[in-house]
Amino acid sequence: MADTEKQVSKLLMKATQKHDEKKLDSAIDCLREAYDLMDGTIFYPIATFLRLPLYLQQSGRYPEARLDFENLLAGTTARINREFSHISGDERESLAAMDRSVIYDKMRLAAQREKHLPHVICWKILSIANRAVGLNLQRRGAELYPLRNRDIFINGVSPLLKKAKLLHLSESLVECWERFARDCSNPALNTLEADLHRLLEIDQ
Repeated sequence: MADTEKQVSKLLMKATQKHDEKKLDSAIDCLREAYDLMDGTIFYPIATFLRLPLYLQQSGRYPEARLDFENLLAGTTARINREFSHISGDERESLAAMDRSVIYDKMRLAAQREKHLPHVICWKILSIANRAVGLNLQRRGAELYPLRNRDIFINGVSPLLKKAKLLHLSESLVECWERFARDCSNPALNTLEADLHRLLEIDQ
């Protein structure tokens, strides 16, 4: 193992230790130092980078966490293209969609902790939708099928809509989902995201 990789590994472990000790500022510093040392020659899964915004949220710095999440989303395609240049474009797109699904799920978790229910609903749907795009690109129809199901979608979002006092949006959200689910493509995903922001009154 190269010296830099060892140093990164030690810092990531130290960040975990500091987090467990409730020393969140120190944990955040360790993560940032580790990220600065990463030179792109070693692949790190998206979960490695999601630790920082989650720690920021836990330390009471949710606006910073949101910004970090957004930066991860914006950089996903470039990161996948850089690390997986040897595979086809469709394969890279599918991996990027799967990473975005994970990012949105952690955004959902952070928003849930902050009790921002419209965001919880939006990020949950976008997490599922990005996974659907990834599965579609990978031609994994059996796994994709339940994600396209109207009833499963309703059952997944109705409790959140009820809690947020937004049940009146149920049918509109279902219609948006059904339009997306017809082909589970990136253009359909972009339309779905715009519709969710509009219906849930979330700033773009």
